[in-house]
Amino acid sequence: MKYFAALRLICVKVVLLVSLTVKATEPSPKIGLALSGGGAKGAAHIGVLEVLEENRIPVHMVTGTSMGSYIGGMLALGFSAGEIKRRTFDINWHDGYFDRLTRKELQLKEKKRTDEFLLYTDIGLSLDGEIKPLPGLVLGQKMASMLRELTGNPPNFDSFDQLVIPYRAVATDLEKIEPVVLDSGNLVQAMQASMSVPGALRPVQKDGRLLVDGGIVNNMPVDQVKMLGAEIVIAVDLRDAMFKLEDLNSAVNVVNQLTTYMTNTGSDQQVALLNLDRDVYIVPDVSYMVATDFNLMYQAYRSGREAALAQLPKLLRYQIDEQQYARYMADKRRQWLPATYSFTDIHIVNQTTLSDTSLYEWLSLEPDRNYSVKELEQAIDRLYAKGIFEKITYEVEEDGKHLSIIVVEKAWGPGYLNLKLSIERDNEQRPNYAVGAEYLLTNVTRTGGEWKSKILLGVQDKLTTGLYLPLDYQQQYFAEFGIGWQQEIREFNNVARFDADQDEVKYKSLQLFSQLGWNIERDSRLLMGIDGGYSDTQGEFSAVPKQEVTSLSGYGEYNYDSLDNFFFPSTGTLLDVQLGYRYSDAEIENGDISESVPYLDSQMIQPLTWDEHSVVALVRASGSESNAFYPVSPQSLGGLFNLSGFNRFHLTGNYSAFGSLIYRYHVDDVNFKLFSAPLYLGGSIERGGVWLDKDDISWDSSITAGSVYIALDTLLGPAVLAYGVAENDNGSLYFAFGSQL
Repeated sequence: MKYFAALRLICVKVVLLVSLTVKATEPSPKIGLALSGGGAKGAAHIGVLEVLEENRIPVHMVTGTSMGSYIGGMLALGFSAGEIKRRTFDINWHDGYFDRLTRKELQLKEKKRTDEFLLYTDIGLSLDGEIKPLPGLVLGQKMASMLRELTGNPPNFDSFDQLVIPYRAVATDLEKIEPVVLDSGNLVQAMQASMSVPGALRPVQKDGRLLVDGGIVNNMPVDQVKMLGAEIVIAVDLRDAMFKLEDLNSAVNVVNQLTTYMTNTGSDQQVALLNLDRDVYIVPDVSYMVATDFNLMYQAYRSGREAALAQLPKLLRYQIDEQQYARYMADKRRQWLPATYSFTDIHIVNQTTLSDTSLYEWLSLEPDRNYSVKELEQAIDRLYAKGIFEKITYEVEEDGKHLSIIVVEKAWGPGYLNLKLSIERDNEQRPNYAVGAEYLLTNVTRTGGEWKSKILLGVQDKLTTGLYLPLDYQQQYFAEFGIGWQQEIREFNNVARFDADQDEVKYKSLQLFSQLGWNIERDSRLLMGIDGGYSDTQGEFSAVPKQEVTSLSGYGEYNYDSLDNFFFPSTGTLLDVQLGYRYSDAEIENGDISESVPYLDSQMIQPLTWDEHSVVALVRASGSESNAFYPVSPQSLGGLFNLSGFNRFHLTGNYSAFGSLIYRYHVDDVNFKLFSAPLYLGGSIERGGVWLDKDDISWDSSITAGSVYIALDTLLGPAVLAYGVAENDNGSLYFAFGSQL
């Protein structure tokens, strides 16, 4: 008996040893990850990846749709969950839905132009009056740039099987409404095609097809990960919840209900492909958000973690030991992302009317020099900042030595129409308003010349037209010529020269100018020019004499502007200084007054920001001596933040000096889904004065003012509600909207 018992024990041990040996040598199953679309909800995928990494569960292949294609692509490149999280959360995804560059990225002349015409419609308008609308609200330039920086812009691949983890993205053929599996080529383009939400981002053109968000036809590509050879599938479903009956009370919600049904039905078909005894189906609770709630991405990430942890008992069946996982992690480290590129050949695919030389000069890229992806993006942004291109992309060949830059001119150009609408209303005086339009005709010369005309109607009526002519291909030197007509009302108060009841004066002028300029760098320039013209000045009552002036001036000017936002600056500096000498001849009823005088026009703006607080210091000084009855070059103060408490142009003279400190506190961002608008509370302290004679200038004769305000920085311009007070019982409630420039 003892003999048989010992024999049985030996047999059991042998069987156990053999089974353990077989298990140890058994290859782990090939695990595939299928990541669904969902916009901002896609941050939940990062939480899932984090749990997989923490528990040593490998991923051997990955497929994704929309935001899932981005997360999956980052994983396929070899990024860890922590790296994906950091890069994804460090970027402002709202920026991807606006193609306009930030103000700091614009050339100085573009900053000044866009500050005035904030209704940047960019509508195409030909010289014969044909209107050419944009092909889409958002063309995808900024989104492509963001994806290139996030991924490191790897070179093109013959197959996405060459990635550290084999990868597929799913898009939709917009013509045939059928799925398109992207399995080779440019990884960033594949991601962008899969993420291009119809109506929000322009479709991506590839191989003769228009591709949009894959969620329309296959929002969770389980079938594709199985085709890659996955034996076990981990599927992450970020489906939207259906609306309840009481919520179906608007056209938008009704349309959303239908699209949600279609998307969820497609996902249900993919769920049916899962074997729920072996596969793992993860459904994070993201019902509290929609695809555009990028401000809730961290909550989505937490929801992803929680959902994955709830499935941990099933996931742990596929856990591998520490040694195996260390080898797996080493094998999947990023292989396709060199720190820098050095190109032997840089080729521009020029789909514009500009010369190749101009494009090469603006890019300033040279062969056989090291460039990081960030430096390449900066070069692309320099070119895109010209405002005349629809799309600029670049591709690195697989060997990393050849760079192709594709430059596409706006198909709706070369003429563009932009608009202006502004109002400053106080409760005491007339409203200061302006409506206007600007027409810009680009590429009138091979070096990028422009013809610009604008019309403004309101308290100031203005009509101007002029040419901007770069003198070299890099546009470092330029000449400008123009003519302008202007009519405006100025006010004179407490000035002995005028009757007590006479304060409104109408100025009309016709001016011509020409100047030469040097663009020192993006933010600064030097100008030297001459201007001259004729002005007609008439008081409100016939008892006040009419004045006619002819003038000729020569001047030098320096401009520096690195402000991130002209209306609510947080960083940068603005400095404008113009020094000139003017000859004028004024004709009035009592005779002529001829004089030659120097003049100054200057301002400086310097913000200081800490945490959510900002203080903006502003100083202005302008003027020249004049013995004419009315100022030849009138200087004015009045209006919100410009001696608050007075209406605009309330104080006018030959000289003005002004300083202010404007404080603001960033309360919150008002979320409008695709974009958000900062909300501010603040106040100002102001001091300034206007004088007819230089000898009258003094601190004691200047005026103290201030204001409190609430403001919203919208896409259409600043909206401000304020109350301003000044000395001598001057006070006013203001509403201001748009640019007051």
